[in-house]
Amino acid sequence: MSRWLDQVFRCTMTAVLAVGISGCATTEEITRETNDLVSQQWGRLDSAAECCSALGAIDFNAPTEGGLRFQIAEGNARVFESGKSYFFAMNVSEFRGSEYLVVKSHQNVHRRHGLPYIFRPSVLLVDENRQIAADFNIPLCFARGWTQRETGYFGLVKTNPAIWGAVFHTPRSVQGTSVKFGNSVTTAGGGAVVDVVVDYDFPASPIGELEVFALDPKLRSHLEKHCERLFQ
Repeated sequence: MSRWLDQVFRCTMTAVLAVGISGCATTEEITRETNDLVSQQWGRLDSAAECCSALGAIDFNAPTEGGLRFQIAEGNARVFESGKSYFFAMNVSEFRGSEYLVVKSHQNVHRRHGLPYIFRPSVLLVDENRQIAADFNIPLCFARGWTQRETGYFGLVKTNPAIWGAVFHTPRSVQGTSVKFGNSVTTAGGGAVVDVVVDYDFPASPIGELEVFALDPKLRSHLEKHCERLFQ
C-alpha cells in the first residue's frame, strides 16, 4: 500500500473507531476537497485560451529511448472533436518496432495524504503529413506488481507503421466521472484483527501526468494477467 493511501486508511479507521489523531481528515472531507479542486480545474479550462486548430502548428516532443513522462498542464487548449482540452504532442515513430505503446496515467496528489485525481486520456494519431488517422479514448486498467513500473493505471495504443505522432488530450465527457481504486486491507490493533475493503473514487481531471513507452515482454505478461481486456 502506498504511503498516502496508508495515511488515508489510518485516518479513516481512526474516524470509524472514534480514536482521535491530530491532523487526520475523514474520507468524506478528503473526497470533497479533491472534488472541489478538480471542479475548479475544469472551470479554468472553460476560460483557457484556444490555440493550435491546425495540427501543423503543434510542436511534437521527441521521446527518449525509454519513453517519455510528461505533464498535461494548464495553459492554452485545443478544441478537439470531443471538446476543448489541454494536450501534449509527441513523435511516436521511434516506437514502430513495438506492437503496443503503453500509456500510464499516474496518480496526482495535490497535497500530502490527499486523495489523488486522474487524467483519463484520449489520443489523436497523425501521419507524417499531420493528417488525422484516428482519435479515440484509451481505457485504463489498474494493475499491481512488485515494482513501481508494474503498478498503476495502464492503457494501450496499438502501433501502426503509418502513425508518426500522437496528441494526448481528454474528452469533455469524462468531467464528473471517476476511476475506482479498491484495496483489501487486514489490520491488527487492540488485540483484534479487522478486514477492511478500502474503496476510493479518483475524480477525472483535465490535467495530470502521463508516461508513454513501448510495451516490453515482461510488462506484457503482467498486463495480460491483470488487464486482459486491454488486448481485446
